[in-house]
Amino acid sequence: MPALEWIDVLFGLLILADVVARIIVSRRRVRELLHPVTLADAGAIISFLAPLAGEGAGFLCILRTLRLLHTYKLVA
Repeated sequence: MPALEWIDVLFGLLILADVVARIIVSRRRVRELLHPVTLADAGAIISFLAPLAGEGAGFLCILRTLRLLHTYKLVA
């Protein structure tokens, strides 16, 4: 389904923008990059952007779901 792939890409780009913004405003950028949440975000970004390479990363669905729940928790 092409529409769902584009939605995945949109989520991936939004999460990427969030991570980049967090790194930019961080006083300790290297520490922020090595933080477990940032590493999990990197995995989620890769899985969301995988449709661009023509292959979905279905095995990372749990990571993607956790990332979206984490975003909801921060917004709330």
